Amino acid sequence: MELVLPADVALLVFAFLAPRELLTMEMTCRRFQLLVATNRIWQPLYTSMYPRSHFGLQHGRSTAWKHVFLHKSNQRRAWTKGTARCVLSKAAHADGINAIAAQKSLGPTGNLFATCSFDHTVKLWRKPSALVSDTAPLSTLSGHQNAVWSLAWGPSPSDLYSASFDGTIRRWDVGTSVNTRVLWANADRLLCMVVEEDNVWTGSLTGHMIQWSNASSNPVTGRIQCATPCISSLEKRRHLLYVGGVKHLEIWDDRYLQSPVALLKGHDQAIMAMALYSDQLHALHVHTKQVTSVDLDECHLYTSSCDSTMTVHEYTLP
Repeated sequence: MELVLPADVALLVFAFLAPRELLTMEMTCRRFQLLVATNRIWQPLYTSMYPRSHFGLQHGRSTAWKHVFLHKSNQRRAWTKGTARCVLSKAAHADGINAIAAQKSLGPTGNLFATCSFDHTVKLWRKPSALVSDTAPLSTLSGHQNAVWSLAWGPSPSDLYSASFDGTIRRWDVGTSVNTRVLWANADRLLCMVVEEDNVWTGSLTGHMIQWSNASSNPVTGRIQCATPCISSLEKRRHLLYVGGVKHLEIWDDRYLQSPVALLKGHDQAIMAMALYSDQLHALHVHTKQVTSVDLDECHLYTSSCDSTMTVHEYTLP
């Protein structure tokens, strides 16, 4: 006589299986197929593993829940692929570090990274290597009158930009440590920044995304009020601007700035940092307080934290 487990017992058994095993069960087990048809497998698994995610999926579509669950499972595993070895970890500022940014170019002109802090300063550092043993900062860039929240390297490898709560953007020549330009935001407190060849984009405490010209004597060329009341992170790829705000992410097209093209919800607090990468990531536990910024170059991962420390990890991918 065939023994048929009650649905609740079967679901309990299936919950112990890995995603790959669940796929095998779906192809071979009639009982599993019946439960999938009523959406009693993938949606509960997804909800239990990712209780804070909101995708707005239709509850009757078991295939949608299946694909989302498997995608997220693969994404979770990807965080632990590859290896990362810490090559530098130290207290770098007198107060919490808000951002860290590394030069992306190769060769002798691309061996620097920078940090900025609540202590109103920007510090320049040389990337660690077998030839570099000195971990002291190369220079400290002073001039901001309030916390420095964001850093970005310019099109020229000698140009570093910093954005501050004092409402200014400063451009620095890292070769001479000289402040070569100051852009004013009319008392708006700046939290994040993206630098391009011709433009600088900033996000502010008041939810304004400001477009600046690198060449014009009248630098502010556009000011957009975003849906979020505060812009805490900003990234750009091609024509798309990714605006991290209070609990949600806005996507804008720089050719059409009347309204966002997408609004992604799901976070419970402000989005402090974003990175647009397709490579595998690493799970690292290196700070004692909130991580404020993450950056990558060809072989290093850079992190900064409110615990006043920064770390540099040398990573490899499988």
